[in-house]
Amino acid sequence: MDEEEYRDCVHRLQSDNLELTEERLDLLGVDGKEILNDMVTHETIRLYLKNFHDATASNQFASASESADTIEQIHHRLRQILNSTLERHHRHGELPADPEIDSMVGVICPDCGVTVDAVKYLQPSVFS
Repeated sequence: MDEEEYRDCVHRLQSDNLELTEERLDLLGVDGKEILNDMVTHETIRLYLKNFHDATASNQFASASESADTIEQIHHRLRQILNSTLERHHRHGELPADPEIDSMVGVICPDCGVTVDAVKYLQPSVFS
């Protein structure tokens, strides 16, 4: 894939017409359907939060506690996506069965340099 094809794919991935994106990826020898199924975009997360948790940009992070809940929900969804991706590759004989998933959404404290779980970082007791 040359630079022009790469830029075209990036542009198509950012557009609303994912059918054309899938076709273009397929023509380049990449499984477009699988790539698009694995993608989680900012828009996907925004729509998920809006449709299933009634969160909008104005009320999405009203408090640190609510933000922690949102981060935990997104992290849970990330683990689900990772698990289904690994299972799919296992079914195709590409990976061993039942790997243990270890994922963390961490924040590096600007004051002390310690990495802290993002949900814990948003709890006031961390800084007390």
